[in-house]
Amino acid sequence: MEKVCDKCPNVKYERDGHFITVDIKKGIQDGQEVLFFEDGEPIIDGESGDLRFRIRTAAHDLFRREGNDLHTTVTITLVQALVGFEKTVKHLDEHLVDIRTKGITNPKQVTKFKGEGMPVHMSTKKGDLYVTFEVLFPNSLTEEQKTNIIAIIA
Repeated sequence: MEKVCDKCPNVKYERDGHFITVDIKKGIQDGQEVLFFEDGEPIIDGESGDLRFRIRTAAHDLFRREGNDLHTTVTITLVQALVGFEKTVKHLDEHLVDIRTKGITNPKQVTKFKGEGMPVHMSTKKGDLYVTFEVLFPNSLTEEQKTNIIAIIA
């Protein structure tokens, strides 16, 4: 539909409003753009510009993304840190990732789980998941507990 622009004497084409569906592919990065060729505002000579959607990812409570890798923190008890443990972490897509150790886990230790990160855009590959372990120490020990620990370590 052709109309005269209120802001300038030139004739330009103005489109009636319409809906656009933006398909966000798995693995798309923060800051990437989705381009709709010639779906933008018409310029003075009547040709339409491009419409660009810039992706902004929201922060997640449990996971932090770095490229295609994910980072998370898992809290374990002191006993689990000393003797090992088995846990599961619910991933972003709801599947469970098994996390286990058989030996000692140090505070701030980072373990890599290959292929458990974000999907790589336009690929079948995935990044990695890095789990940092926080060890929850007890607030206090009884005298008996202290004696038992010393007997074990000594």
